[in-house]
Amino acid sequence: MNVAKSASIGAHGPPDRWFVLSLLSVNYFTLLLHRMVLGFIQPPLIEDLQLTDTEVGWLQPAFLVPYALSQIFVGFLGDRFRRRTVLLSSLSASVLLLAAMSMANSFSTLVLLRVLLGVGQSASVPAIASLMADCFPPRNRSTAVAVYLFSYSTGLVAAGRLGGRIADAPSWTIPVGDSTLELAGWRMALLIFSGIGLLSLLALALLLREPQRTEREEDAGQGGPAISYLATVVSVLRVRSYLALALVFVLSCIVANTRDHWMARYYHDTLEMSLEQAGWFSTIWIQSANMVGMVIGGFWADRWVRRWQGGRSAVPLIGLTVWVPTLYIIGTSRSVPVLTTAMILFGFGGGLYLANLWTTSFDVVPAAARATATGLLNVFATVAALAGPFVGYLYESETVANLGTVFAWLAVVAAAMVVVQGFYIKMLLPHDYRSMERIENVE
Repeated sequence: MNVAKSASIGAHGPPDRWFVLSLLSVNYFTLLLHRMVLGFIQPPLIEDLQLTDTEVGWLQPAFLVPYALSQIFVGFLGDRFRRRTVLLSSLSASVLLLAAMSMANSFSTLVLLRVLLGVGQSASVPAIASLMADCFPPRNRSTAVAVYLFSYSTGLVAAGRLGGRIADAPSWTIPVGDSTLELAGWRMALLIFSGIGLLSLLALALLLREPQRTEREEDAGQGGPAISYLATVVSVLRVRSYLALALVFVLSCIVANTRDHWMARYYHDTLEMSLEQAGWFSTIWIQSANMVGMVIGGFWADRWVRRWQGGRSAVPLIGLTVWVPTLYIIGTSRSVPVLTTAMILFGFGGGLYLANLWTTSFDVVPAAARATATGLLNVFATVAALAGPFVGYLYESETVANLGTVFAWLAVVAAAMVVVQGFYIKMLLPHDYRSMERIENVE
């Protein structure tokens, strides 16, 4: 096999790989703060702008749909241009748009800004995935993804706890020259998170470098920059294993979108918690266990795959199996200790899945199409964005007595994920598996 002269990733990757990973984690942490905060400040937002629950639900797809559809094209940018430039541009847009969102005075304005935020953030994750693949070889790639995804968990916890605390205050007074400016708590939360984004942007601009691209195969027609976007997409979509993984991801997004946008509201309404309490309770147990699951899942998968090609995919299968009973318990129990236990198990299972989300696709798609493949996952997940307004409609119309009923029914979605993942491991992976180690060992 001929390999492009660009580079071999080596046995362990470049010496500064963990430093690069830490900067990418800061970037993703900030993006999570910006995109998730609205889910934790719903009651004062509803009161201030006179919104319905259905309208609040639509704020989720207002971000997710343009975010996903934009990745039809922006994922390709990460495969063909400097990923550093892509990330800095994306984060800059996120900072500006969140600040503008803090001044919105109507549902239509808020929706428009959420749409633009989705487009602005869309290029980041595919570029991050490509950067990480060029810094970490297959032998420790799942571990690296697990460490990176700590930023996902900490971002959700920070958005819930800090965003809820700021929004709990009826108003904030800001000195402006000789006068003062009164801002509602939910507006102040957005403004503060925008400021955090500005600090992150400055850090990345000063410290992040562009790693050398690796593992590009000349004989696959993707060793150079001239390959067309269409050819890159086709090289991904013709892999049946990738399509199965994409279906599992879509189903997981239905669960995750409902959790991120409605769980804090569920506990606020059902257990009569404050915004800060609901934001903390709905995130701390799940995300703490999620981080443990990601570390174990990444380490476990990196070792299991050395003995069995299905090892990296079997770890998330185990995690998804745990989701089935825990989602039902979350939706039906009103006992805080029982809910805590269920959320811990749910988070741990999610960590096993997330740690191997990208790397399972890297095992079956061409190396030169990794960013495109990552972006296409989000494109497929566009349909899952409708979970937000659908749940809002069910709650507003009193079709469900409370949001717990929704979470209980999500156990059925989790069961479908288990079936598809098992079919992929048994029937599709043996045919499509690309042993990246054999590329790594070619000089």
